[in-house]
Formats: sequence, structure tokens, C-alpha cells
Amino acid sequence: MGGTLSRFGVRFWFRCWRRPFTRRAWRTGLLRAAFLLLLALSACAASSGSGPGAGPGSGPGADNLDASMQATVSYTSTLADDRHDHRLVIAPDGQARLRLGSNRGQPTRPIGRFVGSVPAPLHQRLAAILGGAAFAAAPSQPSLVPDESYRRIQVSAPDPSPGLNKLVGEQLATPLAFAEAEQVLERMIEQLLTQPEAALAMNLVLPRSEVQAGERALLELHLIQRGGRAIRLSAPDRWGTGQGQVVAELTALRADRPVAELTFADQHFLQLGADNLTSSEPPPAGPTLQLGSGGRVQLRFQPVIDWAPGTYRIELALTLQARGEDDAPLFDGVLVSAPVQLTVLAPPSP
Repeated sequence: MGGTLSRFGVRFWFRCWRRPFTRRAWRTGLLRAAFLLLLALSACAASSGSGPGAGPGSGPGADNLDASMQATVSYTSTLADDRHDHRLVIAPDGQARLRLGSNRGQPTRPIGRFVGSVPAPLHQRLAAILGGAAFAAAPSQPSLVPDESYRRIQVSAPDPSPGLNKLVGEQLATPLAFAEAEQVLERMIEQLLTQPEAALAMNLVLPRSEVQAGERALLELHLIQRGGRAIRLSAPDRWGTGQGQVVAELTALRADRPVAELTFADQHFLQLGADNLTSSEPPPAGPTLQLGSGGRVQLRFQPVIDWAPGTYRIELALTLQARGEDDAPLFDGVLVSAPVQLTVLAPPSP
């Protein structure tokens, strides 16, 4: 198989393990497919068990419903990115705090902090599931290997009631009760996304979809602040340096060849920063880029594209540390753009 991806062996795959176009995409896709299948099975089980005595206020879990309503529930997931987790904490009164550390796989989402109340019916439904015998008896993975994606649901009940801690990694098939609780938690997350405290969204725009090999391509990066608190980032001319707290990496993969035929030369990485920054609107305030409530910043970069002719799928990952007006940390994470396509043309013949 000379010339194909397999020729490069372990070294290539190790480097691409964390890249969105290769192993991560396949692994995350398989995990999500399995997760959706389990959700469908749990829905079927729930519908078959409907009828008298099947509601959230009756059945085996009814005795624990009140206790579950008085518990603090936390949900942590690294399915999107094993370096930047999601964490949702729900207090007994239904007030919730959400921290999204990555939007990988869901580029329309912002990342950041969200605070609000969850709808009472969802809170009651979650309490019924977590207080039921099926969730209490569900298996939990005892440990994780390095870089293993996982989800965790913790129930911290008032003393003297014992709490619950259920961990599901890649080594354990998702228990149906866990999947049922996770479905409710995901609905809560969707509700909280409408209540940002300090969050950041991003769009990557290519004004021109074609460029000749060896020339500069114009990239526009739009950062949008969502929420009532101002956000401060390192100025873009400091990105990727020891002085900055932001790394902007552009990843490109050939989109006009079958995956099985791709080689190392078909994937490219570019850092955006002072070397290729051309403008910022509005300009940064010294070493800091500030975004007030509802603020927007448009950055333009012109990196040299010295790739082989072909069509490429491009994605930008912005790894950042966001701070408030008092310079205290607000959140960190990785903000990923929706993919765009760029066609690289062969230079004209002399």
C-alpha cells in the first residue's frame, strides 16, 4: 500500500489522533451513534412501561423522588473534547450553572459560562430517573485510561442519604438509565444556552474560495460575545507566543480524494498570529482584545498557502483563556469553526 495513509504507520496516526478530520471524528461519531441507539432503546422501554403507576411520581423510584429533588446534580462530559470538558451543576431549587469548554462537532454553539433556571418538568423528570432503582443499580466504570472520553453523573444528596457517582467511559456500554438521564440533561443544556453569562462564538469566512498555490489567502475571523459580562482575550498579534493566552490553528485536509488514499502531505496546519495578521476591527487595546456585551470583533489574516493544488476542507480551532474586566479568569476552552472549503489552483505556466 505504498503511498497510502497506512504507509506512515503509527507516527501519522498518533499525530492525527486529536485532529478533527481523522481519528477523533470517527471515534466521536461511533460513540454518538451508540449513544443515540441507547436513547432510542430507552425511549421504547419508557413507552412500553406507560400507563397507571408508570409516571414519575410512582413506581420503584417514587420513594426516592423527594430525596432526589433535594440533591445537587452534576454532569460532566468530555465527548466533544477530552481536554476541555462540559460541566452542568443543578442545585435543589432548579438553579443551574453550565460551563461549555468546547463546541467541537457543534460549531454553531458558543463556549463559556451560562447561568439560569431549568424548567420544573425537566427537573422533576431528572429527579425521578436519578431516584429510581434502575439508576442506582446501573454499573459504573471503575477507572479511566489516559485521554479516554467519559461522562459522569454525580448526585450529592443531603446527609445522611448516600450520594451516587456513575462514570461511563469508552470501556463500558452506556446503561439505559444513564442514557435516559443524559437525554434530560442535554435538554437542560439546550435551555441554558439561551441564558449566557459570558460566552464566545466564532465564524470563519473565506471572501474568496480559490487561491493560487504560493499566494496568500484572505481569511476573516468573526468573534461574537454573548452574555452580560465583558470578555478580554490576548490581542491577536500575541497569539501563539509566550505572551499570549490564545492559539489559533488552521487545519486543512484534502476533500477531493477518498480518505483511504490520503497521505501525510494531504493534511496541513497553519498558525494564525502576528506573522499573517492584517487588521482588527475594532483594534485591540494594547495587549488585550476586549468584547463588551454583544460585542463583535473582525480579524483578517493572510497566510501563505503553499499546498499542492486541490480542494481542501478547512477548520479553525481557537484555544483560549478568557478573562473578565478585573482580569480574573472567566473560562478556557477550544472554539472550533464550521468547516469551509478552499480550492488551491496550480500556478500559471511560465
